Amino acid sequence: MPAASVHRRSVSVRAVLAAALLVLVGGVPLVNVAAAGDVVYRPADGMLTFDGRGFGHGRGLSQYGAHGAGLRGLGYAQILAHYYPGTALATAAGVSRRVLITGEDADAVVTNTAGLRVRNEPSGAVLDTGARGDWAQVRVRADGTVLRVEALQGGGWVAAWPPVTGPVVLEGPGTLRLAHPAEPRTYRGALRAALSAEGTKPLYVVNVVGLDDYVRGVVPAEMPSTWHPEALKAQAVAARSYGSKPCPQPRSYPTTSLYDVVDTTSCQVYRGVGGEAVSTNAAVAATAGQVLTYGPDVLRAEFSAANGGWSVAAGGPYVAREDPFDGEGAAAVGHPAVHRWTVRRPISGLETAFATGTLREVRVLQRDGLGEWGGRVLRVRLVGDLRTVEVTGEQVRTAAGLRSSWFDLAAVSPIDSKHAALGGSGGFLGAPVGPEADAVGGRFRYYQGGAIYWSAASGVHEVHGAILGRWGSLGWERGALGFPVTDELGTPDGVGRYNHFQGGSVYWSPRSDAREIRGAIRGTWGRLGWERGPLAYPVTDEQGTPDGVGRYNHFQGGSVYWTPSTGAHEVRGAIRLRWASLGWERSRLGYPVSDEYDVPGGRQSSFQRGLIRWDAFTGATTVVPG
Repeated sequence: MPAASVHRRSVSVRAVLAAALLVLVGGVPLVNVAAAGDVVYRPADGMLTFDGRGFGHGRGLSQYGAHGAGLRGLGYAQILAHYYPGTALATAAGVSRRVLITGEDADAVVTNTAGLRVRNEPSGAVLDTGARGDWAQVRVRADGTVLRVEALQGGGWVAAWPPVTGPVVLEGPGTLRLAHPAEPRTYRGALRAALSAEGTKPLYVVNVVGLDDYVRGVVPAEMPSTWHPEALKAQAVAARSYGSKPCPQPRSYPTTSLYDVVDTTSCQVYRGVGGEAVSTNAAVAATAGQVLTYGPDVLRAEFSAANGGWSVAAGGPYVAREDPFDGEGAAAVGHPAVHRWTVRRPISGLETAFATGTLREVRVLQRDGLGEWGGRVLRVRLVGDLRTVEVTGEQVRTAAGLRSSWFDLAAVSPIDSKHAALGGSGGFLGAPVGPEADAVGGRFRYYQGGAIYWSAASGVHEVHGAILGRWGSLGWERGALGFPVTDELGTPDGVGRYNHFQGGSVYWSPRSDAREIRGAIRGTWGRLGWERGPLAYPVTDEQGTPDGVGRYNHFQGGSVYWTPSTGAHEVRGAIRLRWASLGWERSRLGYPVSDEYDVPGGRQSSFQRGLIRWDAFTGATTVVPG
């Protein structure tokens, strides 16, 4: 289609951006309408830019926030009360934990020292391996349906006991040194080796240890030992509370009754004696046995590195509240990027994770309403050329490798993203000819070959050429058509072009120029087949009738007339010519009240005060009831 000249327009309007709709769910406002930065179209370089807040799920204790609160002078009990409101401190005495040592899937090799014993749990039989000075190490290994207890003697392994089904417990000394495949590790308590029913992991090695000794190995693995003593105490109580309850078991280790917790982030990181520090052991001792309770039960006290400035609601003591300590703690230790961050990620990560094909659009649909950008992302729509899917913010976080689900895609505006997706300055729109600016209820930017308009209700779409010129002549987004809701598209008949708008459409063809059509007239034209129907393309914009009552559009093949009392009806061919000869709507017939329809021997249209009938012998004749 021929390109219309593009002129920068001057508008004197206030930016009126659509307000977000807030819905209260459990006291938490959920933002259901996306803001300008909540939709991104495929960038030209294939990279998405995420601005974000926080590190982790944001429920319960912020570890960086606890450090910041300690620096502010809060004691550990006050820190815990801030992050777990409604809880109380209590004592859990005499509790032990069974900690699965991950990575030990075939055997357990322990340094043989004085006092080491091997006990067959079902029979109670005990082997005093510590009395054998010629045995350097003792191991328990899985061999099909039995466990074999062997000793390292003179550089080779020898049988130390007949095969047993176990479980087998290694116990006795104050600590046990385990030759873990990753690195040697030392543990308090006992090590229990048991056969697994899961073939790829035939052996489970479990550290049976007192709760406080378990927490000694957790706190320095979860929080730097150099942090504020009150933060370390708060972490000790949270870790003790979390560890006193069974945690969700990882997929790689099937659900079993052989252990309570694992030594990874699936529960809490646990490194045994080798991970302990003086400062954290002091924090554990200062809070000995203390756990958090909520109502009658011990709370499985969740925590994460940083909440970004708002904790996340999850029921019970997990409430949404602003956190003044999180950023302070992150800044104090020189890690501000855990509180606020910006990363770039390839869009291909999302395409692979969600099988979308080429991803064209990432649109945030819902947020939790708390903090910058409307808070954490709850729902996202991904529009690809193979499929469109809706996923959670956490799923996007995982697929893109983000620090949290509190992120924003506003580093590039929707208009600039759209321009890039259309080829940027090398595309048909060309280079920008002015800055992005306010429209009435949205934004726009002009380019050498057209314009891109955005509003929250309509999305972001391009308009160019003769259609842009016609839309502009009708008042841009301030006119009856409003904002575009499609890009310019080709008509199904392969001849013309069109854009749909909030209030109607503009159609162009080489023989009809660009014309707008809307409302009931557009509805009738569409019902009759659009441009492929008998009317073909519009040749006028919608106009008022001379009698001031109705509205009409002329088309290549006829007309559609509308009034409030008659609705919109088409009239064409010889019947239309006869009606025109009588004076159109000001004639004695008035307005059409039907489309043209078949009658025996011909065609007919009904009008307010009569009929026009056509047949091949008499042509179009008027019938006006007496």
